[in-house]
Amino acid sequence: MGTRGMVLGCLAVILLQLVDAGLIKKLIRHQRETLAPLANTQANVNTTIPSSNRPVVFNHVYRINVPASALCSVDLEAPASSELQPPTTQTTEHTLDSDNQIVFTHRITIPRQACACSDSLPDLKELMNRLEVLEEEVSTLRDQCSTGTGCCGAHVTGELGTKPYCNGHGNYSIDTCSCICEPGWKGPNCSVPACPNDCQDQGRCVDGVCVCFDSFTGPDCSVATCLVDCGENAKCIDGVCVCADGYTGEDCSQTACLNNCLGRGRCVDGDCICKDPWTGLDCSELICPNDCYDRGRCINGTCHCDKGFTGEDCSERSCPGNCNGRGICVGGRCMCSTGYTGDDCSTLTCPNNCNGRGRCSNGMCICNSGYQGEDCGQLACLNNCNNRGQCINGQCTCDIGFQGEDCSEISCPNGCLNRGRCVNGQCVCQEGFTGEDCSIRTCPSDCYGQGNCVDGSCVCYAGFTGQDCSELTCPNNCHNNGRCVYGQCICNEGFIGTDCRDKTCPNFCMGRGHCVDGQCVCWEGYGGEDCSELACPRNCNNKGRCIGGRCHCDEGFVGDDCRQLGCPNHCSGQGHCKDGQCICDEGYVGEDCSEDLPTPEGLKFRSVKDTSVEVLWDPLSIPFDGWNLTVRNTKEENGQIQTTLPREKTRFELSGLGPGQEYEVKLGVLKNNTSGPPAVKKIKTKIDAPRQVEVRDVTDSSALVTWFPPEARVDGVTISYGPSNNPSERHSVDLSPTDTQYHLTNLKPNTEYRISMTSKRGGLTSGPALRTFNT
Repeated sequence: MGTRGMVLGCLAVILLQLVDAGLIKKLIRHQRETLAPLANTQANVNTTIPSSNRPVVFNHVYRINVPASALCSVDLEAPASSELQPPTTQTTEHTLDSDNQIVFTHRITIPRQACACSDSLPDLKELMNRLEVLEEEVSTLRDQCSTGTGCCGAHVTGELGTKPYCNGHGNYSIDTCSCICEPGWKGPNCSVPACPNDCQDQGRCVDGVCVCFDSFTGPDCSVATCLVDCGENAKCIDGVCVCADGYTGEDCSQTACLNNCLGRGRCVDGDCICKDPWTGLDCSELICPNDCYDRGRCINGTCHCDKGFTGEDCSERSCPGNCNGRGICVGGRCMCSTGYTGDDCSTLTCPNNCNGRGRCSNGMCICNSGYQGEDCGQLACLNNCNNRGQCINGQCTCDIGFQGEDCSEISCPNGCLNRGRCVNGQCVCQEGFTGEDCSIRTCPSDCYGQGNCVDGSCVCYAGFTGQDCSELTCPNNCHNNGRCVYGQCICNEGFIGTDCRDKTCPNFCMGRGHCVDGQCVCWEGYGGEDCSELACPRNCNNKGRCIGGRCHCDEGFVGDDCRQLGCPNHCSGQGHCKDGQCICDEGYVGEDCSEDLPTPEGLKFRSVKDTSVEVLWDPLSIPFDGWNLTVRNTKEENGQIQTTLPREKTRFELSGLGPGQEYEVKLGVLKNNTSGPPAVKKIKTKIDAPRQVEVRDVTDSSALVTWFPPEARVDGVTISYGPSNNPSERHSVDLSPTDTQYHLTNLKPNTEYRISMTSKRGGLTSGPALRTFNT
């Protein structure tokens, strides 16, 4: 009873507080009754089965009035029809002890109009907070009674916690004064299970489970079922039987034909009965005419004939390549059109069968070497003359500026004057010639840079001499007392000094004194004419006997000390001895220089021209090696040109000479590299006429004549002109040597004129330079 009193006390305090707040309007019922078990307990009723003793039941019904407020208008005097009705279900909580049960039943109703005014009515908010406190107190009391040590001696069963709003399956909304249920639940307090997707409107929802209408199935009745049993040969998809391969019909019980015979036949027990002209398992193949006569394959009603046959049914023999459209097929063989040949008429024929001088390739003749033309009927030229000439009967007639068998070589000016080779249009001149056309004579070794080259001859600078200016001159020409060798005087016996002007002393004083005006001034200890009054030098090198201080050499040795080899017959006095051999003077030959070389005879000139002259002479009957021909311009001290000729020669043409010049010609006999005394003659070349005469700017009555001056020094130039057929009408005009053009006037129209130009110097006249032209 102590516990029961405590509970009642708590409730009284809470209710008094609520009364004081002015929120409880009237108490509808307050009774004590015995709770009987319900036959149909609702899903949201939590019940603890009572004992036979009658429990104490507190059944409280509260009506909450909401005070008026300026911010919230609530109709508290609602008509009777608007009286708050008890809910269809009520929450009943039972607490059980060993002697008595205490049952608290609460139903608290708040008008819907007050839900939205909770923020503006602090009293209403306070009321709701206090109701929560009441629930917590009851829950605490329940916990205390359920421990077995409190108000109840028996074990407590049933719902022990505070019942949450919306049955724990939703949230209570003050805005709508109702529960907002979680997915899967519905009803005023979210206590009714919901069905998925509302059964898609294809069934009824019973306790959260869809009971589908006929023709539908599935958790949400979304799957359509088939009206017939599809059997094991199909699957039911979206209410339709989808047959497996090889089956057909509404329930897939019939055997199917391949590709449904493609609509070209009837399906009978799985086999196609094809319509004409179709055949095949699925009537997909066309029948070929005459079955292609077994000469081909039937594909889609068309015969693909074997090689060698053709036609719609392969009954005809075919020709290779269908004759390539260049002939007609007769009995499997091609009858080719003109111009074609071969099994399939694919080969072009060649004109005249290439005349047997080539081979036919694709209708074109590939000619053999040496032939050309469409039918190889023409003789070919080497390399087709390189397009630099015309091919005439197999030979090239080259264009101007080209030469050679195939016109591949560029020609050289004036054919290099036969003084060189033509290489790629440039003259490679022979030794002794230079210039664009080898017309200029060169000088030996280019005069070694020690002289000027004039007309092929070196004009040496002072101090130099020789054909190529390679020799040094000797001072005072050795006073004619010796020979000049490489710029040094080799003095004759009895003379000495750099220019051989001093007389020598006997035996050079034997090296034992010095020579003064041909007399030995001996050193101390020596005496005698040649200071030889002592022992012989080097004891005569054991090649002689020393007598009175002088060596008497053995045969074959010479010299003061007999160390030098001697020469036979002392070179006959016509040479000098060197290392036992005679070096003969000019004009002498032989082992001992005892033989004289003759002077050539019959030296004369012929065919004298402005730049050349022919030299002639008599032959010799004695043995000799050849001829030495030397030419020198008399205006020049040096610069002579020397030519060696074979012994059988008796004439030679000198070319490359200067017009109007005087030349000295020497001819000597050569033997053992020694030249004999020469025959000497002089000759003058003729003066030359004006060069490169041209006629320009010709009209019916005038013309301009131009030329280059002659190379020779001349006094003047004469131009003579007139009609070619009437010499009596010729005119002559004398011009100065510096003039290079003359204007002809008063000419007759449509007339051929002849021009002759000559040069004059003293009583000499050049040959004419001739030109013709037409007005």
